Amino acid sequence: MSEGYIGLAPSYGVFQKQIIAGTTATTYDLDFDVVQATQLLVSIDGIVQEPDWAFSIGRSSTGQMQIVFAEALSTTTATGNTTINSNSVTNINVGGLVVGQGVSGALVPAGTYIQAIPTTGTAGVVTLSEKALTTSTGGTLTFGARIFVVY
Repeated sequence: MSEGYIGLAPSYGVFQKQIIAGTTATTYDLDFDVVQATQLLVSIDGIVQEPDWAFSIGRSSTGQMQIVFAEALSTTTATGNTTINSNSVTNINVGGLVVGQGVSGALVPAGTYIQAIPTTGTAGVVTLSEKALTTSTGGTLTFGARIFVVY
């Protein structure tokens, strides 16, 4: 077994999961501290990522633990008559969207992601931010990667 094996050195204790609503950024804040990348199990859109190759960990200048991906993540956009409110996005093509995918836009707070896709053209959304979603029609919405970090 090589030193870079995924999940080789998990932290002691109970496993937890952080959901990150991906954008085109390469760096995202983590809710917890780890010593090395092999302590994490990271999945982007259901594909497990290799530590120290696909991602690394580090600290920001303020001391915040962060995960840094080797390349920018992909996104898709929806424009036109889309409406987003406190719990849903309507008038969109939900065919390519999946639960856990990040949602961003001019009036969308950071940490917003798709929680459910109950009907055609509507996706349930939830925000991890303290700022609530406000009703907005039109504009451009961006749907980013689903990032799950197990630590």
